[in-house]
Amino acid sequence: MSRRSSLILAGILAIWPAAVVLAQDAVQPPQVENSRYQFEGGINASSVYVRSGPGEGYYATQKLDKDARVTVVGIKFDWLKITPPEGSFSYVGSVFVDRSGDGTVGRINRNDVNIRAGSLLNAMKTTVQSRLNAGEQVQIIGKEDEYLKIKPPAGAYLYVNKQFVDPVRALGGAGDNLSTGGGAAIPVADNPTTRSSSPSVLAGGAVTPAKPTPPSIEGPVVTATPSTQPSQVAAAPTTQPIAAAPPPSAEELFGKYEAQFATMSKQPLADQAVDDLSGKYQSIAKADALSDTLRAVVQFRISTLEARAQSKAKLLEARRLEKDAAQKQLVLQAEQQELAERLKQSEVQIYTAVGTLQPSSLQLGGATLYRLTDPATGRTVVYLRSPDAAVTGLMGQFVGVKGDATTDPQLTLKVIVPTAIQAVDPAKVNGSIAAEIIPPSLLARQASASVNN
Repeated sequence: MSRRSSLILAGILAIWPAAVVLAQDAVQPPQVENSRYQFEGGINASSVYVRSGPGEGYYATQKLDKDARVTVVGIKFDWLKITPPEGSFSYVGSVFVDRSGDGTVGRINRNDVNIRAGSLLNAMKTTVQSRLNAGEQVQIIGKEDEYLKIKPPAGAYLYVNKQFVDPVRALGGAGDNLSTGGGAAIPVADNPTTRSSSPSVLAGGAVTPAKPTPPSIEGPVVTATPSTQPSQVAAAPTTQPIAAAPPPSAEELFGKYEAQFATMSKQPLADQAVDDLSGKYQSIAKADALSDTLRAVVQFRISTLEARAQSKAKLLEARRLEKDAAQKQLVLQAEQQELAERLKQSEVQIYTAVGTLQPSSLQLGGATLYRLTDPATGRTVVYLRSPDAAVTGLMGQFVGVKGDATTDPQLTLKVIVPTAIQAVDPAKVNGSIAAEIIPPSLLARQASASVNN
């Protein structure tokens, strides 16, 4: 084999696997013919999805905000065919493009090459928008894996649900050539109806020519050639059954779940619906239509969500235990407070002596002498010696005195030097009040209570 033949064969073998990979996941949307009339529409809601095909099963390529403008060139049931809005892009396999100059321009190097819809919202690139042949030029804006990002070429269209588009103005009539987002001339749209500034359909069915104004997208088009004779409106077409939109593909669902995963990951772990999303990923994990690369991503997501589920369970259990512990702590504090109240109520105060505080006529030594007397008889029970003038403020009251009781050598009487003195309730003596020295009348009351008991 010659060197030239070897090089050619090597080139073919290098390109062939990539060509197979780029062709195996292509999705061909149904053909939607361009119509005779084209109009500009305004988006009437926020975050309206633009899709790669005429149905919910096709992946979204971008979102449009309210009042954004789109150019409508066709209609299929509830879906409007539009030229790619600002920011749209397409994909083409890099092996099918020969780049030149600074690399922003390229030419297709073979016939019937798929041009795929690019998305600003996910990594999907399966919907075929159009096909280009050898020699056709593309404008390159980037590269992703084995694909080049290009500006949407002529014949590349996207779709939006008609309920989110209000007609704004007609852009032309039959025979006009208006530019698409890709720069090619296209015929104007046929399906959206046009209305004139004056009535165009008379009561008898005649149609008169008038300057077109914003069309309706709700029904079939009624057209007529200007004539001096009224023309009859065509009979209403036979109602055709509406074909159901294709179910979402595994890759479409993958893109949807990826968006949910990204949104959920921003939430606190305790609020994440990890089990639900894990189940969704598992539902497509074995889909035959899913590529090996995406299947590996799905398995990784499932493992991640299972780990999160375990962490979430541990977090919720820790929070439950923390809540239970806090509740038990509150109960314990309440019990301790109740016990303290009971102890306080049943606490016995112990004094050295109790009695009614009275002045003393005996004044020997360096401090003032006072008497504790029996409240029933007035007889002295014990003497107090204190330099504290505040003691006189309790004069005549029944008090409890703390301190050591000793025998004064000069008086040969028991004397207490108070360390504490305070008024007490005589009725609580022998109950919550106890003393070493108690007036005889109170001792007699204690003995009587014991006998009665």
